[in-house]
Amino acid sequence: MSDRTRDVLLFAILLAVVASAPAIPDGMALFVGIVAVLLGTVAFLATVTPAGFGRVVPEEE
Repeated sequence: MSDRTRDVLLFAILLAVVASAPAIPDGMALFVGIVAVLLGTVAFLATVTPAGFGRVVPEEE
């Protein structure tokens, strides 16, 4: 899975959580929101290193 595809999927999940938040109880909405933010943060940190932050990497690397 490419980075762009992964980012689009994570963003879609986040939008789905935000859209469904009024339909689910407050406690569950908060839990699902926190889990979505944690998953997004972990996915971001797993793909970024301090040396590579903000650097465009060519396809052949």
